[in-house]
Amino acid sequence: MTSSTTILLLLALVGFSSGSYMSQENSAKLAQLHLNMVLLASSSHEYGMLYELIPRGYDIDRFLQDHPNSITKVTVEQMQPREHMMPLASFETVNGQKFYAMFKLTPSSSSPTGYVLSKGFICHSTFCAGEFPSV
Repeated sequence: MTSSTTILLLLALVGFSSGSYMSQENSAKLAQLHLNMVLLASSSHEYGMLYELIPRGYDIDRFLQDHPNSITKVTVEQMQPREHMMPLASFETVNGQKFYAMFKLTPSSSSPTGYVLSKGFICHSTFCAGEFPSV
């Protein structure tokens, strides 16, 4: 293998790696936007919008109903490497409690973000350590 071929292969590998990283970063940004919209729709009682973003009656819906107007911030902590569009997020409440959850975002043409939280799992431990939900 010539040195120019080796250099081209290395450049292609670097380009591919950075492209994958950007995709992961963009996925995290989209997940953050989606969760911010869920929080806004829930706190402003915009149920039409809320149920375009999440399925009615699922864990996240019950969680938001159990904590009405007490969630002050939602943060995508990381994107799970196991599957595409599977964020781990934290929810902070007005009294300082912090909850963690994992979600699966599925494409949806009826959602303003293009995705819907198709599955969710409220964790019992920090960062869902040791928990392997079936989302």
